[in-house]
Amino acid sequence: MTSKADLQTWIALMGADKRFAKADGVQEQMAKRKSERETDPRIIGLVQKAVDIVLEDNAAALSALLDENKLEQPFDRSKILHCPITETGDKLIHFVCITGSWKCLSLLLDIPGVDILDNDTKSRETVLHLCCRYPLYGITGLQTLSKLPDFPKLLFKADKRNKIPIEVIVETIDDLLLTAA
Repeated sequence: MTSKADLQTWIALMGADKRFAKADGVQEQMAKRKSERETDPRIIGLVQKAVDIVLEDNAAALSALLDENKLEQPFDRSKILHCPITETGDKLIHFVCITGSWKCLSLLLDIPGVDILDNDTKSRETVLHLCCRYPLYGITGLQTLSKLPDFPKLLFKADKRNKIPIEVIVETIDDLLLTAA
């Protein structure tokens, strides 16, 4: 696992800081959303905790946070998992993939109701698109996702630019090569 500083440098290098809030900015990002906005301060606090935990890639802490037996309301876990946490509508599963929190990804994939085909964001990117966009550490995510029954469906799901994940990885590698030149 890379350090938080290395991760922030990588995110800035790839331009992802425009899309993903720092952990301390999630509440502000959520407030900007016009639709699907979560207004319950308790849920917003839980989402904030989840984001902080994901940045540390602490699957045990995330599991404890999402434990249905410890949550106050029956649908709290679903609200945490499906709450858009950025202005662009990215949910926790997307944030896990962009940050390379693979222990957390494995945990989320075992939770019923987590949809790896979800691309209900402004960019229409799936978790596979995000792993392909950040290939330096996305390979682990690709390996994890490739073991899932829905993986073949992910391969051909296009984003809003009509790009499938393999096109995204080629585009990203081209960008990295141009940057290095």
